[in-house]
Amino acid sequence: HVHGNEVTVLRDKKTKERFKFNVYQDESKNQERYVKLGEAVKNYVHDVCLSGNLKLSKIAIPVDAGKKEPQGFYFISEYALYFKKLIILMHGGGAVRAGQWSRSLIINENLESGTMMPYIEKALEEGFGVILTNGNHNMDSNDRPIQGSESAQDHFVYVWNKFIKDAKAEHIVIVAHSLGGEVVLHGLREIDEARRRINAVAFTHSTHTTIKESTEIKRWLKENARNWVCSEEPLDTPVKIDCKDDCDQVSAGTNEHTMTSHLAKDSVFNFFEEKLSAASSFIKPTQLTRIPLQYQPHELDSVYKMTSSPRGLAVIVNMNNFQPKARVHNRKGSEKDQQGLVNLFEELDFRTKTLVDLTKEELLSEFQDITKYHFGAYDCLIVCIMSHGDEDYFVACDGGKIKTQSIREMFNNKNCETLCGKPKLFFINTCRGELEDPGTVVKESGSKLSVKPQPSPEPKAYTAVENCGRETTAENADILTAFSTVEGYCSYRHEEEGSWFIRSLIEVFREYAGVEDVTDMLIRVNKEVNSKGSLGSKQVPEPRNTLTKKVFFWPGMKFKQY
Repeated sequence: HVHGNEVTVLRDKKTKERFKFNVYQDESKNQERYVKLGEAVKNYVHDVCLSGNLKLSKIAIPVDAGKKEPQGFYFISEYALYFKKLIILMHGGGAVRAGQWSRSLIINENLESGTMMPYIEKALEEGFGVILTNGNHNMDSNDRPIQGSESAQDHFVYVWNKFIKDAKAEHIVIVAHSLGGEVVLHGLREIDEARRRINAVAFTHSTHTTIKESTEIKRWLKENARNWVCSEEPLDTPVKIDCKDDCDQVSAGTNEHTMTSHLAKDSVFNFFEEKLSAASSFIKPTQLTRIPLQYQPHELDSVYKMTSSPRGLAVIVNMNNFQPKARVHNRKGSEKDQQGLVNLFEELDFRTKTLVDLTKEELLSEFQDITKYHFGAYDCLIVCIMSHGDEDYFVACDGGKIKTQSIREMFNNKNCETLCGKPKLFFINTCRGELEDPGTVVKESGSKLSVKPQPSPEPKAYTAVENCGRETTAENADILTAFSTVEGYCSYRHEEEGSWFIRSLIEVFREYAGVEDVTDMLIRVNKEVNSKGSLGSKQVPEPRNTLTKKVFFWPGMKFKQY
């Protein structure tokens, strides 16, 4: 290789001529020569370009291989697993190896167009950690299969599970060329967390097909992937080939399959910037394409109106430090829950009001004042209560007991007319068992306990309210109450990370508020909380509701058009 002003080309050391394939009359000799040259090119890319110039590390896998067992490898940049952003570069099929898009381009054109070097340099400049998979290295020189890398698909799953899974990255993106697209789809199917952690995939003339893929994977690709395909159209022009409709397709600005990755580089990084900017938002924005037509915001017979700005008022009650006479422990870790809820509801365009460490008298007085607010300009009320408690009450900082039902009744359709017909959402994070049991704080593994459940109280009959517009409604309609645990049982909290219920609520609402209604999201919260802990320290929330419509928050949407 000799270096020109901009590109690095392959030339004969003696004659300085470019590579010629046909130098022998015997075609087999020409092919043999080409294969040897390809091996030399591979070694040059790995040893000089990746390990030498770019300082990437070559990691042997499987990590637990014996001395005589065959091993493969992949490349990784320094401290890549500790970066907030991680990019995975995935080659196509055939003879190419890590760091290469096309061996023929390296030999016949130049090093820059045929290797991943420009991508790696750009990624490092933009603060990405970098991983190069090496999925075509499946056997050693004696044709012995490499454990965990029997195929390109197996290789990717192994590298993910052994390395990427534990990465600190908040954002992961992938560039996959040709057959690499099929490897990505395999990962989306087989790796449980892949669709949650990967923010964007840039295919370059990928050979993948989604005919047999699940609706969920097709939907994920539609929202998170783009395919730069061979086309005579200018770069980034929307095109459609092979009747593929799994993701956006745009022109790579060339009909040469091998050149698609090189020519699309800047567009690929612009695409990643766009996707990561959206993912960096605390709340993922509304995606109307994922919401059934009957639940669109203008279909008010099926969804509650939620178009005001602010959407409503979120009252956050946190009893953290208790007076000695309360005879209960302080609730370490609840400050994180409190701040997390403030962040969540402010991002959902709610006005927030926090009430911290109040006595029973002070808190009831605050709630009485709130009932006098004019909610005409708001579409929703949210009340979050975090404290110690029992089956039907929670505890103020002075030990005073306040029935949760009494708080709900203050805001029902009869007692708070300006909230009549509007959704009132209550999230109650307290124990609902014997308050004398202080073992509700989980440090790491949790403590074992057994609490006898108490029977549920009989529901009260509803009373019709006639001053709520043209139609009458039950006074206790339009209310949702989500308890952190079922009656008779404890609710768990980590002293550093906060409570299981509130933490799960925040994570689920952040991820799904733009595509699901509140009741569906609470099912996800149930699943998330139920997965925590171990035998002897399990928990499952209990949502109850008298809602008559779906509650969507529509994050990020403005509603002048409705």
